[in-house]
Amino acid sequence: LRKIFRKCAPVLLGALSLILVVCILLQVAMIGLIGWLETTQGKDWLKTQLVTLAEQSGYNVTLSTVSLTLMDGLRLTGIRIDDADGPVVEADRIDLNVNLATLAAGRLTLSLGGGDVHILRLPVQKESSEPEELKPFSLPRSYLTSVSLNSLSIKRLHLDEGVAGSEIMISPELKSVLSWKDDEFKWNLDGKITQPGQSLAWMPEDINLLLEGDTRQLMISVKEAALKSASYQVSLQAQVQVGTQGSLDLAASVH
Repeated sequence: LRKIFRKCAPVLLGALSLILVVCILLQVAMIGLIGWLETTQGKDWLKTQLVTLAEQSGYNVTLSTVSLTLMDGLRLTGIRIDDADGPVVEADRIDLNVNLATLAAGRLTLSLGGGDVHILRLPVQKESSEPEELKPFSLPRSYLTSVSLNSLSIKRLHLDEGVAGSEIMISPELKSVLSWKDDEFKWNLDGKITQPGQSLAWMPEDINLLLEGDTRQLMISVKEAALKSASYQVSLQAQVQVGTQGSLDLAASVH
């Protein structure tokens, strides 16, 4: 064993040293990239890329400033999204942070925040033909196994009459995890909603949702769906079969 160890030790030490050097170089490259994106040229390039990417969806996007730091992530300010009929969404700022450490384990972890976000109306829906029949499908195979939204927090979310029938202002805080393996997936959502303006009795304060599904079977199981406010509590469970032979089994309780 000693002879084997003596022969293998230099190889193992060299391999570990190489891995360490690669990790250091990747970290230096990441810091260098972030540093360049903090320059005026880098900010202009990033802003152009984001606007171009968003416009591929058919919307016009305007941004005042774009900044990216290793600690705070991506910050957009002065956001406005327009469709063919004019503005749809306006926001003073949006913050996006990606946890790079979890990517090594195949998990994408995000945090999203916003200041004053104003949804003016629903976007114009394009006329389309009859939807095609949904058929069983397989989830794409990828390195990632889950996407986690550690937090989604908006200080003030304004919904105009064209969105909710009357003007509403809320402050939502959400957490969500979507994970998958083979053709099965699981989605968990927990949220809290506060109302800094006028209090609406029908608005839920707590939201809990747990879904499990199978894309090959076109089956969705609602393991838990609960809404709670000061005046009511609703919970339900359901089994949904999607497709031409669709079916629904539902159990609900209201308090």
